[in-house]
Amino acid sequence: MKLHQRLRELRLERELRLKDIAAQAEISVPYLSDLERGRTNPSLDTLQTLAAAYKITLHDLLEPVEFYGMGTEGALPKGLAELQAD
Repeated sequence: MKLHQRLRELRLERELRLKDIAAQAEISVPYLSDLERGRTNPSLDTLQTLAAAYKITLHDLLEPVEFYGMGTEGALPKGLAELQAD
């Protein structure tokens, strides 16, 4: 699963609208829409904010996400891998 698919999945599972989660995360609706469509990539800060808005950990947000065609384990950039380990 790609990150944009994961973000959309989380929102739909909770039956939230784009504007609901955008308001909770204090980001714009167009930006969230672009994230969910894979048109742009979020910063680490944005990922943390979105995880908090969904009331999950960053690890839980990223666990099913594949990076560079591999599972999250071992495929994360150094700083993000360390954050996930915490």
